[in-house]
Amino acid sequence: MSVKLLIYLCVAFSPLISGLSDGERSDIVNSHNGYRANVRPEAADMLDMTYHAAAEKTAQSWASQCKKLTHDSFANMKDSKYGYCGQNIFVSSAQMPWTKAVEAWHSEVSQFTYNSTQNNFADIGHYTQVVWATSHKVGCGYAKCRDARGVFHNYVCNYCPAGNFQGQINTPYKQGKKCSACPESCLPNGLCTP
Repeated sequence: MSVKLLIYLCVAFSPLISGLSDGERSDIVNSHNGYRANVRPEAADMLDMTYHAAAEKTAQSWASQCKKLTHDSFANMKDSKYGYCGQNIFVSSAQMPWTKAVEAWHSEVSQFTYNSTQNNFADIGHYTQVVWATSHKVGCGYAKCRDARGVFHNYVCNYCPAGNFQGQINTPYKQGKKCSACPESCLPNGLCTP
């Protein structure tokens, strides 16, 4: 009887489907950069986001664990090149395009006021990670999961280097004319090259 239970638990909490396509990776980057290029007030130092395979590997590993709305430990999100990475999670009862997950994180902008001490991290943390100026690498993982309550879709993105530093949450980027404080050069989309 205990063997049957163990087999059931392994199947019940294993991902049913996982991984991303190249098209989904492109959608993730384009969606992030669209929001990053159009923050209000304008950002002087917003870096262009690109896809990072190593961040995808850790995000996919975490998504496949099927732990609903639970973040990975900070220690597990350390990248050899960029240091610690941040993380956003989106869970849905139905499979959705990645643009919907990014849109959900970005929607917290309605609770955010630039440079206000009234911002509440619990209400804006996903948004600020999406638009954190120095977070310029993203890698994501997806898993269709089943738990005791049924099927859910687990979307996880890791951002390198991490954003959302204590004491800086109200200013995730430097306010100013687009690209006026780029460390290198400005791209046609109004974002800075890293």
